[in-house]
Amino acid sequence: MNNKNTGSDLSGCSIGLACGQRANLIAVTLANALAEGKTADQLEFLSSVLQLVGEALAVTAATISSCQDDNADIIN
Repeated sequence: MNNKNTGSDLSGCSIGLACGQRANLIAVTLANALAEGKTADQLEFLSSVLQLVGEALAVTAATISSCQDDNADIIN
Protein backbone atom coordinates (compact mmCIF):
# COMPACT_ATOMS: atom_id res chain seq x y z
CA MET A 1 0.00 0.00 0.00
CA ASN A 2 1.32 3.41 -0.98
CA ASN A 3 1.08 5.94 1.87
CA LYS A 4 2.61 8.75 -0.16
CA ASN A 5 0.76 12.04 0.16
CA THR A 6 -0.46 13.17 -3.27
CA GLY A 7 -1.68 16.68 -2.50
CA SER A 8 -5.46 17.04 -2.25
CA ASP A 9 -6.04 13.31 -2.73
CA LEU A 10 -7.24 11.89 0.61
CA SER A 11 -6.52 8.29 -0.41
CA GLY A 12 -2.91 8.39 0.80
CA CYS A 13 -1.50 9.81 3.98
CA SER A 14 2.08 10.55 4.83
CA ILE A 15 1.51 10.31 8.61
CA GLY A 16 -0.15 6.89 8.62
CA LEU A 17 -3.77 7.92 9.21
CA ALA A 18 -6.84 6.41 7.60
CA CYS A 19 -8.81 8.68 5.24
CA GLY A 20 -11.49 9.45 7.84
CA GLN A 21 -8.90 10.28 10.47
CA ARG A 22 -7.08 12.57 8.07
CA ALA A 23 -10.31 14.37 7.13
CA ASN A 24 -11.11 14.83 10.84
CA LEU A 25 -7.62 16.18 11.51
CA ILE A 26 -8.00 18.69 8.67
CA ALA A 27 -11.46 19.74 9.93
CA VAL A 28 -10.29 20.22 13.52
CA THR A 29 -7.23 22.17 12.42
CA LEU A 30 -9.34 24.44 10.23
CA ALA A 31 -11.91 24.92 13.01
CA ASN A 32 -9.20 25.88 15.50
CA ALA A 33 -7.72 28.38 13.05
CA LEU A 34 -11.13 29.93 12.30
CA ALA A 35 -12.09 30.07 16.01
CA GLU A 36 -9.02 31.97 17.12
CA GLY A 37 -10.00 35.35 18.53
CA LYS A 38 -13.74 34.90 17.92
CA THR A 39 -16.54 35.33 20.47
CA ALA A 40 -19.05 32.58 21.20
CA ASP A 41 -21.71 34.44 19.19
CA GLN A 42 -19.37 34.77 16.21
CA LEU A 43 -18.55 31.07 16.39
CA GLU A 44 -22.23 30.11 16.51
CA PHE A 45 -22.91 32.26 13.45
CA LEU A 46 -19.90 30.85 11.57
CA SER A 47 -20.98 27.33 12.49
CA SER A 48 -24.46 27.97 11.08
CA VAL A 49 -23.11 29.41 7.85
CA LEU A 50 -20.68 26.53 7.35
CA GLN A 51 -23.44 24.02 8.06
CA LEU A 52 -25.55 25.66 5.35
CA VAL A 53 -22.61 25.51 2.94
CA GLY A 54 -22.17 21.81 3.73
CA GLU A 55 -25.84 21.10 3.12
CA ALA A 56 -25.77 23.04 -0.15
CA LEU A 57 -22.74 21.03 -1.28
CA ALA A 58 -24.55 17.78 -0.42
CA VAL A 59 -27.57 18.85 -2.49
CA THR A 60 -25.28 19.82 -5.37
CA ALA A 61 -23.51 16.45 -5.23
CA ALA A 62 -26.84 14.60 -5.18
CA THR A 63 -28.07 16.64 -8.13
CA ILE A 64 -24.94 15.95 -10.14
CA SER A 65 -25.20 12.25 -9.34
CA SER A 66 -28.86 12.21 -10.32
CA CYS A 67 -28.16 14.00 -13.61
CA GLN A 68 -25.36 11.55 -14.41
CA ASP A 69 -27.72 8.63 -13.72
CA ASP A 70 -30.39 10.20 -15.95
CA ASN A 71 -27.84 10.73 -18.74
CA ALA A 72 -26.67 7.12 -18.45
CA ASP A 73 -30.28 5.94 -18.86
CA ILE A 74 -30.67 8.08 -22.00
CA ILE A 75 -27.43 6.77 -23.53
CA ASN A 76 -28.27 3.13 -22.78
